Amino acid sequence: MLTVKDNNHFLRAYKKGRYLHSNLLTLHFVKNGLDTKRYGITVSKKLGNAVVRNRCKRIIRAGLREIFDSLPIGYDYIFIAREGLLPLKSTDVLNFMNERAVPFILRNAKR
Repeated sequence: MLTVKDNNHFLRAYKKGRYLHSNLLTLHFVKNGLDTKRYGITVSKKLGNAVVRNRCKRIIRAGLREIFDSLPIGYDYIFIAREGLLPLKSTDVLNFMNERAVPFILRNAKR
């Protein structure tokens, strides 16, 4: 699993990509012009200290690990943590990704 590290790639996903918003997280995705798929995770300092932010990233990464093979190749996927994510566990995030995020991506990726 490759990660998006350059700020310009994050900004391109925010400006030009499609997005899905919920109280748990926001997902942006955009074509990257490569033969690979990459992901990025953002957690605002508004959500808490470093321990809380790292926990949010671990929860998102755990859910993403399960669905990553079912995502289309050639896209950057950016996940932004929201306040609703704080009390949840990775299984809850995985359920959200399977029920809402993956169908949304598959429906809109071919456009």
